Amino acid sequence: MWTVGGWIVICALVWGVSLYSAQRLHDAKAFFEHALAKTGIVTVEWNGTAYRVDGGIVYREQELIDAPGSALPVLELAYKKVSADYSPILAIPGEDTAKLRIAIEKLAQTQNEIAVSQATPSSARAVDDLFPIPFLSALVGAEDARRSFIESGKDTDASRYDDALRSALAAYESSLSRFRRSLVSTVSDTSTVYAASDAIVSKQTIVSALSQLHDALLAARSHIRSRTDCVRGIIHACDTADLSYPTIILPPPVKVGPAALSTTHEIQRLLASAYKDPQVENAPLVALSDSVCASGVPGKPIFTMYTGVVGGEPLLTPLPLGDIRLFRIGSSSTPFLQYFTSHGVMYLWHSPFTHYKCLRIQSDTSKIIAVIAVRALIGESPLSEYAKDAATVSALRGLEQTIVGGAVLQEADAIRYLSLAKNLRGSLPGNIAERIITLTLQFKYNTGGLEDTVRKIAVGEHANQTLSLGGVPTDPSAPRLFFSDSGFIPLFLGDNGSLIGTARELMPPNTLSPTNEPYVYYSTMPQTLSGSQTLIHDIMFFNDLYANLLPPF
Repeated sequence: MWTVGGWIVICALVWGVSLYSAQRLHDAKAFFEHALAKTGIVTVEWNGTAYRVDGGIVYREQELIDAPGSALPVLELAYKKVSADYSPILAIPGEDTAKLRIAIEKLAQTQNEIAVSQATPSSARAVDDLFPIPFLSALVGAEDARRSFIESGKDTDASRYDDALRSALAAYESSLSRFRRSLVSTVSDTSTVYAASDAIVSKQTIVSALSQLHDALLAARSHIRSRTDCVRGIIHACDTADLSYPTIILPPPVKVGPAALSTTHEIQRLLASAYKDPQVENAPLVALSDSVCASGVPGKPIFTMYTGVVGGEPLLTPLPLGDIRLFRIGSSSTPFLQYFTSHGVMYLWHSPFTHYKCLRIQSDTSKIIAVIAVRALIGESPLSEYAKDAATVSALRGLEQTIVGGAVLQEADAIRYLSLAKNLRGSLPGNIAERIITLTLQFKYNTGGLEDTVRKIAVGEHANQTLSLGGVPTDPSAPRLFFSDSGFIPLFLGDNGSLIGTARELMPPNTLSPTNEPYVYYSTMPQTLSGSQTLIHDIMFFNDLYANLLPPF
């Protein structure tokens, strides 16, 4: 039987536990109120009821909700929503996910084509691991779930996002492991090292990059676990940096003088003729402050986006316009190059914007697309209309005039414009504010145009496969595909800051001087009519070869 003293002890323990729990609720509520104090108004829906968190204070319509037990779940949900919006993990802000799904389907189709063409069953099985199709599909699902949660603020959508993100992480780990296993077993340890535009490539450097990607995956998983613990009341697991409005380091502008601009216009006219498309001459020019794919090129890093045709399929791709890198074929004994020589081709255009010539193709592509998107934003909703103080109005209008009316769109100007938008958060309509966040994250995470990169890899490898079947001497073997044509860096988000963070180079950079590489550059060639006609013929032949492939994709 219980004694009076025993009951007193039990009651004291229960009272102590209740007091401790009440204190924890109070402390957690105070933490989240303080953390959300500067995030503006956040709307969420908890258990079917709409709430507003304004300056860290919870309201249900106009009613203040102050009781810790009622306010805390709402505050935790608001914290989770802002983190998903401002600091997402394994995310692809700005992507057209519907188009990305189609691109992934085409990538899977290409992978199947390549597998069927392999000489041995083991090579065919290896090619099944060439592209991370399951991960990419799960990634799209996670991004769609993230956007649904940000739009609705519902606790049910938050749960769906959690599940989708866990699925994407698991698919990433599985796809990465399978790719690494097949690469190690397929590619020889003595494969010849080659220099891409941005990296020195060997089997060893690829394996090292894959190890770094796996480390990034583990770090992302740990970060997600900490966020989950945080919104479950484990305050020491929280990192309020997750609530910080996204910012970008402002890069220096590119100095584009009259001579450089003249060369750019010459190249525009030359490519317009070679592509048989006058729109190339009228395309917007974008100067990147720090190009990955055009590093080492003598000319300025000036580009545009162009929709060409490969295998009957429209394909959006960057065009380098500041300079052109060319390979002089000469008397090469390589069968592939001899094919072009036999058709009167002297120069092979070495466009850096293929996944095997520039492994970090997504980095430049995303920035070019983001700069053009900022100009489109100005045309539709200039931010100066929402500014209130004279200094901000003046700064925004000056940038709007420069970006819309300048001869060359500068990456630095676009980023400066988005940075000024941070001061307008309370004045912007919801759709414009979210668009600004998305564009900022596109710059920060290198996510714009992933659907175009995936499609480019799918169409490009389909084209190489078709050329091989048509008698053009390409090499569709599994070892070459895993060594040079896998596109593993963009497909495993090797340039995506929401996974790998910033300032990380997975592969050793190509530090060779242009004089030590087998290329010539337009900017250093004598500019003669016959020389231009030769280049137009050679580039046109190459483009027509790929554009008119049969069967089409």
